[in-house]
Amino acid sequence: MKILVFIKQVPESEARVSIGEGGKGFQVEERWEIGYFDAMALEEAIRIKERLGDGEVVVASVGERKAVETLRTAIAMGADRASLIEWDGLSFAHPLSVSRLLATFAQKEGFDLIFCGKKALDDENGCVANMVSLLLGIPLVPNVSRIESRSGKTAVVLSERERKRLLLEVTLPAVFTAEKGLNEPRIPSVSSAIKALGKEIPVVGAYSLVPEETLVWESKGVSPVLFEGPQPRPRVELIEGTAAQKVDRLLEVLKREGVL
Repeated sequence: MKILVFIKQVPESEARVSIGEGGKGFQVEERWEIGYFDAMALEEAIRIKERLGDGEVVVASVGERKAVETLRTAIAMGADRASLIEWDGLSFAHPLSVSRLLATFAQKEGFDLIFCGKKALDDENGCVANMVSLLLGIPLVPNVSRIESRSGKTAVVLSERERKRLLLEVTLPAVFTAEKGLNEPRIPSVSSAIKALGKEIPVVGAYSLVPEETLVWESKGVSPVLFEGPQPRPRVELIEGTAAQKVDRLLEVLKREGVL
């Protein structure tokens, strides 16, 4: 069984982000990782291969050259191969353009199953898997929290929906997106990380898969106008003392702030 896993390099949750002057652009601290849901998708693909005792897990990502290091992490986790679809236009690329690149890669690579995270944790678009399935003309099962069984050309999976769960039998090939609770992604060992350093990561030019004019046309229709950071949190004052002292102090603060 050949499983493709599409991942995205995203900033670490603690990486600093600063907004440019006048809200024109932003800068991200150079601390990157595999997105949380993407890591679960990769972990599940590896587990399926391990259960079957056969198969191949191939990881692909669309991004800049620096995303190679994130792909090495995927190999350290247990992926067999990884490829980077290099495209410097990713920062403001339309999800359809990214989906078209991944779908074209999948057609050339061949697959039995495609796994993605349910969304990336930077832009939270959550629509690439949907578009990939449409472009390939294969079923999509979103928010998979458990794979019950797989037999021949079908799989039985549990899909989390708003206020309900669906147990679905799906014809393969298909696209699955990983939901929280599917698994706990493994942390690569030091020896696996060292071995991954010696692995070659093929780099495929975006325009060798999809014509430049197509990608540019799809992406130029949407462009950011203004970036804004979160509003600063209000100051929090902790009131200590006896119950009576707390009440007196609270009334004093409320009057000072004009609430009373």
